[in-house]
Amino acid sequence: MNVTRTSPRALAAFAAMACACATVAGCSSSSGPAKPGSASSGPVTIQYWGWVPDMDKAIAIWNQQNPNIHVDYSQIVSNQATTKIQAAVQAGNAPCLAQVSDDSMLSYVADGLLQDVTGRAAQYQQNYLGWAWNQMQADGHTYGMPQDTGPTVFYYRADLFKKYGIAVPTTWAEYAADAQEIKQKDPSAVLGTLSPDDPGMFQALAWQNGATWWSTQGNTWVSDITGSQTQQVASYWQGLINSGDIKIVDRWAPTFYQDMQKSTVLSYIGAAWNASLIAQNVASESGDWRVAQMPVYNTSAPATANSGGSAVAVLKGCSNVAAALKFANWLDTSQASMNILASPSGGGLYPASTTALDYPVVNQNVAFYGGQNIYGEFKQSANEVSHNWNWGPVQTQVYTALGNELSSVALNKSTLTASLSSVQQTAVSALRSKGISVTTK
Repeated sequence: MNVTRTSPRALAAFAAMACACATVAGCSSSSGPAKPGSASSGPVTIQYWGWVPDMDKAIAIWNQQNPNIHVDYSQIVSNQATTKIQAAVQAGNAPCLAQVSDDSMLSYVADGLLQDVTGRAAQYQQNYLGWAWNQMQADGHTYGMPQDTGPTVFYYRADLFKKYGIAVPTTWAEYAADAQEIKQKDPSAVLGTLSPDDPGMFQALAWQNGATWWSTQGNTWVSDITGSQTQQVASYWQGLINSGDIKIVDRWAPTFYQDMQKSTVLSYIGAAWNASLIAQNVASESGDWRVAQMPVYNTSAPATANSGGSAVAVLKGCSNVAAALKFANWLDTSQASMNILASPSGGGLYPASTTALDYPVVNQNVAFYGGQNIYGEFKQSANEVSHNWNWGPVQTQVYTALGNELSSVALNKSTLTASLSSVQQTAVSALRSKGISVTTK
């Protein structure tokens, strides 16, 4: 997969703006080699914030094997990470490293929260998928290490599909037909859900359909959140909402898994990292779940999308960059770490490391999924991700606006199609408030 990157001129102007508007000291680069006797050459302590389950177990192994680089780990909530990191950097007490979502990298650069580690990080580039490494960069400057990716798939209850006599949908037309049939046979059940607190999933659905929300023309960003491909997706899901054939429910609320446990939600469209979360939260359904490819619009040219994926970013003010990067590379590539972080009963990450993709932990049958080797589905999805997507530099604001609009849709106060203009307006205003040139398509 090779996600489109922005033009060098636009990113150069963007990176310069980020330095100019940073709220903490300096735009100093850590791109040069470490100096002898610097803090990173002796016993140091590195602080790291992240949210992956069982991360503390992996870090315990590192600390045992590397007494000269001790890592203090603090667990944070993923959807609160941006606010927490912004506050810490602005207060001058941020950790050296923090887990951040790939889609937020440009936003973090724009807000002056990350430290340029280009030169010191270059030695690790060969360890990662090329497109994943590109996600760590703006205008050729590197700000962290890739950790995992999020190829999107279709999770479903095989036993309930058999009970209702429906086949796994391979197209979105079949998905809608299945949703209608299930509702007719059991009014208490739905095929799937749409979540206001997971706006990234709606964005992934637009990505799959060939939408391109961001592009550049010279030094100007172009926003196209209201484009025809996104409108088509919005219209499709609004129809399912209007008919009651799907359910709107918050992804991160307790009721999400409760509905699964009650057998009233039969499937979920989500990224690879959901595999372990589903297994952990509905353990009583072990053996009943399976994984397939997400439905597509065109079977002759199938396309999927990436949802989530994360990085270990170096935050502004890190004084032990060499030590921090050494740890981050171990965390994201070593077999000892991935045996925990990629385990279906642990972190559930799908690695961005090329070597890690061959580890047994991501090439095994999973009992919860009926003994299926679900990783083959992840790999196929990753290979079919649409290449035309480009992240923008105000992703946090886009997600907030989209989540608010989805909440209004859930209350029948708006529609998905009508909400897109509001989301685009928010995105454009956010860019202009940062002094970034932007237009709409």
